[in-house]
Amino acid sequence: TIGINIPLLIRYSYPLIKVRPFINIGGLYTYNIRNENNLYEATLTDNVINIKILNEESILSKSQIGYSVGAGFQYKIDYRKHVSIELRYDKQFGIPHSGSVIEAFHIVSSINF
Repeated sequence: TIGINIPLLIRYSYPLIKVRPFINIGGLYTYNIRNENNLYEATLTDNVINIKILNEESILSKSQIGYSVGAGFQYKIDYRKHVSIELRYDKQFGIPHSGSVIEAFHIVSSINF
């Protein structure tokens, strides 16, 4: 699956001088551009494996909506430059509700200059 993931998060940073811990929370929208997947059933009969496609429809919805929460640290290098690292958890549901739920943990790092 290839998709465009659009998070809209609110972030709170604790105002320290060099290292700033932060948390964020918000909504998440994903549009799956390319969505190829299949379910197969394999049966063994007389030492012959038969493979059958169960469902040729997409398992994941074209659009998904959910939420994201994260926490991390930002290290200030100078007036404009800083680096950060964050651990983020996402949970997404299909639109319309297809029964598919995607949960993921991400490690996000950034350098701003």
